[in-house]
Amino acid sequence: LTGHGPIGKTISKTAQTLKTGEAGGVLVGGCLSLINHGIGTAYELNTKNTILFFEDINEKVYELDRMLIQLKHAGKMSKVKGIIIGSMILDQNEKYDFKEMILDIFNDFDGPIINDFAVGHFDNTQTLPFGVKVVLKADKNTEPIIDFKTSLYE
Repeated sequence: LTGHGPIGKTISKTAQTLKTGEAGGVLVGGCLSLINHGIGTAYELNTKNTILFFEDINEKVYELDRMLIQLKHAGKMSKVKGIIIGSMILDQNEKYDFKEMILDIFNDFDGPIINDFAVGHFDNTQTLPFGVKVVLKADKNTEPIIDFKTSLYE
């Protein structure tokens, strides 16, 4: 992140493709609960033509379900081109299937979706620079790739 050249590609050994495809856009996102709290304020996330990243910690699947439905109903998902889900450290007593919930909510989403990309609230996490143009490539046979198309300083 301190260099001046293109960042290149990054992968995550833990990432799984939930929906295949390739999409490009500006990388935006963060902690899902904070993204939701920003809706309707001056800090609301612009999601037009973006690759949306989100993660969270100690949430129940039904709470994540509610937050994602709120994003959809607020129109925040209508222009998103791809979705990167970071490491979701779920409530230890969780009974519901997170991946099933994601696929149900985004059943009408046309872009790629990857899950468990190694970024989030844990030690030795990767860093993703927001505001940079990326291409997300998700295939069932290979590890998902985030290809950073520009440098941070362009």
